[in-house]
Amino acid sequence: MKKLLMVAGVTALMLGVAACGDDSDNGSSTEGVTISGQWARTSPMMATAGAAYMVIESSDGDVLTAASVDPSIAAKVEIHETRLVETETTAMMNGTAPADGAMEMVPIDQLEIPAGESVSLEPGGYHIMLLDLPAPLELGTDIELTLTFETAGDVTLTVPVRDEAP
Repeated sequence: MKKLLMVAGVTALMLGVAACGDDSDNGSSTEGVTISGQWARTSPMMATAGAAYMVIESSDGDVLTAASVDPSIAAKVEIHETRLVETETTAMMNGTAPADGAMEMVPIDQLEIPAGESVSLEPGGYHIMLLDLPAPLELGTDIELTLTFETAGDVTLTVPVRDEAP
């Protein structure tokens, strides 16, 4: 009888622990911030930069202020935005954006996550830039990425390296 009660107790404990997990593509949630759909793009052998993407939601509103990885992954990590840069021609056309405008990735100091909304970090938009890679980001591996928020503090998540978005 004792053995049966012990097995039942261990089973209940295991079910309780499993229920605490997050099945949403290894997402992370803390202090009103939820992160999901995270992934990093594979990088060619000679590449010195890579990028990580995800969706960040905030129930109360927060600000992403920094990101970091172990130096064995990248020497420097920045929050970036891809945006249209006006050339001389586009500036002369009174604020329109003809085809000769160029897109560039630029670092930003912070990224606001409005209350009750989500912000997508994706190719061609906001993203986490991994600079000075000592080795390429290889398909099938994972990297640990820490995001620092103004209110939620540090959130560390596992980011799978893929060829394309999940």
